[in-house]
Amino acid sequence: MKQTRRIFIECSNTWASDVNTGIQRVVRNIVRQASVVCFSPDVQTIPVVISSGSFRVAGDKPESSLSNAARMCRLKRIYYRLRPALKKFPFIDKIEYFCFLHARRFMASLPGFSAVSRRCDSTTGPEIAPGNGDIVILLDSSWMYPVWPAVKKAKNNGADIVLVVYDIIPLSHPEFFPRAINTRFREWFLGAVKNADRIICISESVQKEIAAYLVNVPGGERLHGRVDFFHLGSALDNIPGHAEISGKLPKDGCRLKRGFYISVGTVEARKNHKYLLDAFDLVWERWPEAGLCIIGKIGWLCEDVVERIIKHPLFGKKLFMFNDVSDEELDFYYRNSKALIFASYAEGFGLPIAEAMLYGLPVLASDIPVHREVGKGHCSYFNLNDPAGLAGIIGEIEKTGSIPVAMNTSRYRPVTWKDSWLELLEKAVAAG
Repeated sequence: MKQTRRIFIECSNTWASDVNTGIQRVVRNIVRQASVVCFSPDVQTIPVVISSGSFRVAGDKPESSLSNAARMCRLKRIYYRLRPALKKFPFIDKIEYFCFLHARRFMASLPGFSAVSRRCDSTTGPEIAPGNGDIVILLDSSWMYPVWPAVKKAKNNGADIVLVVYDIIPLSHPEFFPRAINTRFREWFLGAVKNADRIICISESVQKEIAAYLVNVPGGERLHGRVDFFHLGSALDNIPGHAEISGKLPKDGCRLKRGFYISVGTVEARKNHKYLLDAFDLVWERWPEAGLCIIGKIGWLCEDVVERIIKHPLFGKKLFMFNDVSDEELDFYYRNSKALIFASYAEGFGLPIAEAMLYGLPVLASDIPVHREVGKGHCSYFNLNDPAGLAGIIGEIEKTGSIPVAMNTSRYRPVTWKDSWLELLEKAVAAG
C-alpha cells in the first residue's frame, strides 16, 4: 500500500489575525483550495500553526466581536487628528514612537482582546510532528514570530522545508520600514538560508531579486538553483452578497459611479501616497471634479501623509480615506470606480493590480519591473520621478474618457486561486 504524503501548510499569522491585506488573502485562499483540491489521492494537506516551538493542527479560526485591525486604524486616525495640539508638549516626541511600537501589545492587554487571545490558544489542535517524506510549506508571514525552532525539529525528523517568500523589500529598501522590522526581517532571512530546502516566490521579479541577493549571503550557495516562483490568484473571497455599504461611501455616492479613482493598499511610505497626493493637487487645479479614494489600513512611517490627507481642503469632498474596508465593500469600489492608481516604489507582486484587472477596471501603475510582470500591456505606467506625469495621464482621462493602454483589461485572463495552489503544490512536491 502506497504511503500517504503529508503536506503541512503553515498559516499561523493569518489564522490568529483579522487583518485582510495581501499576504492574508493569499494564505486564506491557498489553504481553502488545499482543503478541496489535490492532484493526487496519496497527498494529504494539513494546515498548521506554530505554538511554543512546535507545529499544531490549526483548529477553528478565533473570532473577535470587533476587528482588532479596525480598532487600531481608528485609534491612529484619532491620534493624527490630535497630533498638532499634542506637539505643543515637548515630551510627546519622546514617547510617540514608543507608544506606537507597543500599541498592539497594549491593546492586547485590554479585556476584550485578552479574551480573543485565550480563544486563539484554546482552538489549536493537537501537536503534530512532520517527519520523513513530509513537506512543510511556510506560507505565512513567518518573519513575525519565532518559526525556526519548530522548523528545525521537522528537518531533524526528515521533513523538507519549502519557504514562500513574498518580497525582500526590508532588505532591498530598508528606508521604508522601522529599524526593528528591518532587524527582525534580516535575522529571519538568515534563518531561511540555513533552514529552507527550497524558496518559492510570488513573482518572477522576487525570484530574480533573491537569487541575486543570495550571492552575497554566507551559506547562500546551498540554495543555488532552488529558488522558484508561482503565480497568484486574484479573486476576492469574502463577499457574501451585495449588501448596503452606507457609512463608507461619500454623501454624493451616486457620483462615485465611474467618477472616482481609487488607491488600494496599506498607507505606508513604500506605497507612495505622497506622490499620489502631489499628482492630484495638480489634477485638481485643472479638473476639480476628479475624485480620489484612498483605501487601506494605516501602517508605519506615514504620519505626515495621514495628517496631510485629513487636513486637505478637499477631504470629505473629493478626497476620501477608508481604513477599514471589507471584501464586500472593496468589490463595490472595484466595480464603481474610474481607475485604480497603484504608485508603489517596491512590491512583491501588487495584488490590487490583478484584482482590478479581474474586474475590468483600468489600472495606472508605477513603472517598476514587478508591475510590468503582473500588468503586462493591460496597464498604463507612469514614472515615479515626476508627479506631473501621472497628473498628465489623469488629465487626459478626464478630457477624453479613455485610458492609454496597449491592451484593454477585458482581454485579461486571470489566474484562479485553484491554479495558484496547484502550481505551488507541484513545485513544492518537486522540491521534496
